Amino acid sequence: MEQETRKLRGARHRGQAGAQARPATIQQPRQEEPPHAEGSPAAQALASVIAEVLPRHDAKNPPAETAELYADLFIDSRRFLMIIRGLERVLGVEIDDEDLLGVDLITYGDLVRFVGQVAAKEGRVAE
Repeated sequence: MEQETRKLRGARHRGQAGAQARPATIQQPRQEEPPHAEGSPAAQALASVIAEVLPRHDAKNPPAETAELYADLFIDSRRFLMIIRGLERVLGVEIDDEDLLGVDLITYGDLVRFVGQVAAKEGRVAE
């Protein structure tokens, strides 16, 4: 038993100090989609809904596309649902749960692109 314990003490397992490192994998840079124009109907609809939900924002001066929804704009889950409901009302579309699956909504620009995609899918707003 003591021999087995010594053997295990000397063994290095992945994740332990002194263990061999795995070769690095190179991640391909994410290709950014071109940002939608500030004057697009989807962007205007989103700006008006953001101004309703977050009174400190003005519909004429929407947040920067790089502003993070949670960290910079302080959008929590309740406010996010209010934004989704407002978009459904303003654009006359229905945003299903499936539309939100697999979409990374981190920045305001991501949300603008998402709104443009949903509106184009429904055929309500031309991008």
